Amino acid sequence: SMCNEKSEIRTSAGLQVDVWTTEQASVGRERLYLLAVEQLQAWGVGWVAVFRGIEGMTGDVRHSGWGWPWQRRSTPIRVMALDKQDNLAVHLPELSAMVGSQGAVMVQSVALVEDRE
Repeated sequence: SMCNEKSEIRTSAGLQVDVWTTEQASVGRERLYLLAVEQLQAWGVGWVAVFRGIEGMTGDVRHSGWGWPWQRRSTPIRVMALDKQDNLAVHLPELSAMVGSQGAVMVQSVALVEDRE
């Protein structure tokens, strides 16, 4: 469940991103990722997401973008893989109609905002 703890970060481009954290306990290393899905620029959309959780598990994300019906609403995503170039493959169910039946898109850039045990 989501708690009401909210913070804000800014991307290198100055875009403000709302960050909502969770209270649920996790085992192992917890990471807060800043995900920039640059492939969606083809639709004329600049899109940024913040993911907090453990690789391979579902976490909470906040979207910040333009023209999306689910803008600024919490949605679960799943980190599928982390390759040698630090690219994350994420699962976004609400994008499935746009990018394929699995709803998988490749994240072009990842910034590790917070890393703690």
